Amino acid sequence: MADRTIIVTGANSYAGGLLVGALLSQPGIQVITLHTSEESVATQPADVTDRLVVDLRRKIGEPARSIIRSADRVFHLAWVRGFDRADVERQNAAMISNLADAMADPTGLIFFSTAAAGPDAPSIYGAVKFAVEHQVREIDGSVLTVGLVTGTPPRTAYRTIEAMVRKLPLRIRFDGSFRFYSDSEENFAQACMSFLGDLPAATYAVFPPEGESSNAFLRPIEAANPRPRLPLWLPSGLILACTRLFGRLGLMPRGLGERLMALLYSDTARLAKMTRLP
Repeated sequence: MADRTIIVTGANSYAGGLLVGALLSQPGIQVITLHTSEESVATQPADVTDRLVVDLRRKIGEPARSIIRSADRVFHLAWVRGFDRADVERQNAAMISNLADAMADPTGLIFFSTAAAGPDAPSIYGAVKFAVEHQVREIDGSVLTVGLVTGTPPRTAYRTIEAMVRKLPLRIRFDGSFRFYSDSEENFAQACMSFLGDLPAATYAVFPPEGESSNAFLRPIEAANPRPRLPLWLPSGLILACTRLFGRLGLMPRGLGERLMALLYSDTARLAKMTRLP
């Protein structure tokens, strides 16, 4: 019989799947995943038997409300994306408000943010993540800031970088201001499990505080994908400025521009001040 109930939103994401797997390996824990549709439920791993369809953007009714109220922790990874910043912020803020309203104790809410978040983030994704971080901290919830989670096979943004290095006959090097913040799947899962204890509500991060220079990050990927390469030096500030400009002029697909701006931006001073896990 389970001693504790843990709820996970966004369980179908890469990070959500890692989290669910880590939770299921813990004794005495019942994992309940929340989904926006039956189609989302259908893609959930078979070892999760407790699933619930609920639209967190609307006021949560029964039976979901009672289930959420009985949970010890709510790990919130669900995220609404889009290209209208006001609408994206409205929908994601609504999810936080509705979860907090349904929970017996909102201090048990853990919101997953990103190294791309910050007060000057150029991407809608990073800007809204930063805004929602403040909303979570105002209700004494916790924030876990995640960078690139590296694994085999590569997934999400790490897969994009690996594919770029593998396909392009270039040895791309950036100036020193461009840094990657990354960690392994194992460290990510271990950091998440820390919240099953009595951590004080705060903003935490998984990755090392200094991050890693982009050039040091790219070298082992190049070594794993040997091919003739021409050197190409790129100033990261210029790339970010061009990405913004091309997006405004409609010369770049909006989705690609968003991904690039999220990848290229980091507020190094803010990230360095966060408490590290595990």
